Formats: sequence, structure tokens, C-alpha cells
Amino acid sequence: MIDLHVHVLGEGEYGDEEARQRFLEFQRKALKKGVRYLGLAEHTYAVDKCFYDMVMKTKRENGLIILLGTEADYGVNSNMALKLAKSVPLDYIIGSVHELNGWAFDLETERWRYGQWDLDELFSYYFRHVQEMVSHGNFDIIGHLDLIKKFNFLPRTPIADLASPLLAAISKVQATVEVNTSGWFKPVDDCYPDNAILKRLFELNVPVTLGSDAHEPDEVGRELERAKDELKRIGYTRLAVFRQRKRYFISL
Repeated sequence: MIDLHVHVLGEGEYGDEEARQRFLEFQRKALKKGVRYLGLAEHTYAVDKCFYDMVMKTKRENGLIILLGTEADYGVNSNMALKLAKSVPLDYIIGSVHELNGWAFDLETERWRYGQWDLDELFSYYFRHVQEMVSHGNFDIIGHLDLIKKFNFLPRTPIADLASPLLAAISKVQATVEVNTSGWFKPVDDCYPDNAILKRLFELNVPVTLGSDAHEPDEVGRELERAKDELKRIGYTRLAVFRQRKRYFISL
């Protein structure tokens, strides 16, 4: 099983020894959950070369394949990710959108701002921002593609229709889309992206991978089997994995 989106450092609040102990616990939980590929997608603003050096020294010879990644917030710290990649042998960079013009729309304290928008316009604006990120081509994986639905404020128009230009852009550059299971634990109670978008991605021959977005060890691998089953029903037969920013595939 693949889990390419875990955050040992959380939001960056852990010191060196705490991070080392958490990494050991993340490994234990991953093995218990049947995860074979564990990808550390630390937030770019929270990580440096010292953390990855610690990971390489601390990883256990237990059959678990540790991949070094980072999650960059487009428009906020994406340049930091490219700089990091020059000093660390990263396996992949996840590109995500968490802010729109300074509005951190995925924070609980900021959810009230949804009421200021026409939701069709908001979703279209968000997807245009993600499409802009895709066009830059600096990211290996598109993270939680429809995160804007997190708090269950939903547009009148089907989300897949609003995302259609974005999906075409992803297909054109053959980027990989993450199926992020954390949405099943949010108010929207749906994975990112939703089933309708996944079906269109399959029709467009867009590759996918899996991530739990775990910020705690117990969250590693959560609902990945459920996501795999859904992908199989849609027609997917393989998942993308990365090594030194080169993509290859394993059987689903």
C-alpha cells in the first residue's frame, strides 16, 4: 500500500527529538496498517535539510520504503520547495492550494468567509488558481484537488463541471493527482477529489496516487483500502510512486 502524504512534523511544532520519536512511531503504525511506501510530505515552511538527514539515519530496515517529499503551498512557499530540492534528494513535491489572496480557507477560524461568496464563483476561482499551479509544472503531485469543499459549502453546479478546465490542463501535462482520504474525516465527508472528478480523470488517462494526510501516527493509512476499492471500481489498475522526482507505477 502507498501513503505519500504524511506529516511527521505536523505543522512544524515539534523539536528535533520529538520529531525523531514521531518518525519511529509513524513507521510502526505504517507497518501495522500494511503500508509499504511511506512518503514524508512535510510542509515546506516547516522543514529543512537537517530533518531529512535525521530520517535517513533513523529509518529502520523493516521492509518499509521511505520516500522524501514536501508539500508546497502554491503562491506562498512554492519557491522554497524548489530551493529545498537543490539541497535534499527529494523524491517528489506535492503542490497544494490552501490560500486564496491571503484567505486561509481551510482553517476553522476562517470558514465564516464562505458566506461572503457565491459558491459557484468561489469554486471556479479556486480551480483557476490550481490550474495556474499546474501550468507552472514544478510539482509532481497535485494535492487534495478539491480542498475548497472541506467545510461542505457546496456550489449549485456539479463540482466536476466547474473543475473541467483544470482537469483538461492536468491531462495535458500528465501530472499525478493525489487521492487524499482526509476529506472523509472533515465536514464534507468525502475524499479529495470526489468520485465524479476521479471518473473524469480516469477518462483523461490521468495517473493517481494515495495519501492519508496524516498529522498523527494513528492517522497513517486511514481509509486507503476504501480509496483503492473505489479506484478499482472506476477502472484504475495502477498507482504512481516517485523516486528522485521520476514517476513509476505499481499495481493497484
